[in-house]
Amino acid sequence: MADAFKVVRSPYLFRKINEHLDHTDFPSCALVNRYWESLFGPLVWHTLTFSGEPHCDDLQPFHKNHVKTLNWKGLHIRRLHSHDCQSLLCFIGPQSRCCHLLELEFTACLTHESTAKAIQLICLNPELERLTIQGDFTLTRKSDVPQNLFSALHKHPALTHITLGTADTIDYDCRESETLGQNLTRIESLQIGNCPSLGQLNTVIATHWSSTLKELSFLRGTSVQSTDIQLLLTSCPLLTKFVVWPDKIRYGINGVAQQGCSGLKLSMMTGSSWVCLGLKQLGLRILDDRSVREGTTIEEKNQGTVIMRQALAQIGDLVVLQQLGLEWTSATKIDPKAVTLVLKDFVQMDFSLSCGLNLLGRLKQLRKLQVSMREIKVGQREMEWIVDNWPKLTVVAGLYRSSLSSCLKTTAIKDKEPAHIAWLREHRPSLTIL
Repeated sequence: MADAFKVVRSPYLFRKINEHLDHTDFPSCALVNRYWESLFGPLVWHTLTFSGEPHCDDLQPFHKNHVKTLNWKGLHIRRLHSHDCQSLLCFIGPQSRCCHLLELEFTACLTHESTAKAIQLICLNPELERLTIQGDFTLTRKSDVPQNLFSALHKHPALTHITLGTADTIDYDCRESETLGQNLTRIESLQIGNCPSLGQLNTVIATHWSSTLKELSFLRGTSVQSTDIQLLLTSCPLLTKFVVWPDKIRYGINGVAQQGCSGLKLSMMTGSSWVCLGLKQLGLRILDDRSVREGTTIEEKNQGTVIMRQALAQIGDLVVLQQLGLEWTSATKIDPKAVTLVLKDFVQMDFSLSCGLNLLGRLKQLRKLQVSMREIKVGQREMEWIVDNWPKLTVVAGLYRSSLSSCLKTTAIKDKEPAHIAWLREHRPSLTIL
């Protein structure tokens, strides 16, 4: 008889039944659970999600008691996604049986109490493979939270994916960093946000996780120095994704980019070869640190072009690359009113064939290209080259905006895009140009 109801053995159906209860208290939820088990056997929830949306406030009593029912019966939830602190707290306590999670994703609250409870839940689940923490997660060694996040992670050798997305403050430069690297030997994906300094974590990644790491992303607010980026790109051969989200660059009194600005210096980029030739997604800011001063000669400008071509050749070796995001920024603040024409040309990112675009010809798998520069020199020849060499390209962003701004400076027609952009639209109608 039970086999006839296999089709309705669904957590979704169970939840809908509970939503229509006249009473959402704990005994009512428990009663429904007992009737369900008598008909279909134990209900195992593999994935449980609580959104915590504001318009669901009227369901909060149901959520709370429904979770208590699941916890009370000791059902083995494998994946828990909780963006509601109250629902998450129902799984934490001396009677908690939620201890077989493989995946945990939660949004932390502002209070240290919720942070401590969340760490407690992490400790209860040694089989965790994926951990994602979002929200205002504040935790350092100086915090009054009784347990350090990294101490908790030491007990999870099965972890492969870690995302600390929007943490306000996390003390990565902790004494346990070396032990952390030795205990977590299967890390494949790591995302970190709002970290003012990587500290020893960068060394841990390059030393202990280089043989397993496939995806590495530094989200907004994270400072990744040029030496850090170069170390990672020359140490992690299995990387398929490497993204550094750049924040607004800040210059000091001397006009040089401040130390905390994320980016890879152009001179360092050409110094050694990257080992991650299997990269499919690359997002990077390049800090152009070529010599910039008044009186720059043509010979010096030509030497700078050689350096830029070497840098683009490094990217051109990533033959399986599918997504490329590139920001080109001067490492020295330039006053455009105080430079000669030669110097102005020198500090721009020249995306022309003569300056290195042709060195990206082996990127036949490229689908998305996003460039962010003050002004890019492109024309008809470059558009024809793009059509001939990047057959799978579906999205390009940045070229249109720079070309249009250049066009508006030299023509009185403000409602017409540059001719080479119009040509590209005509010959590649499926291409999205932003």
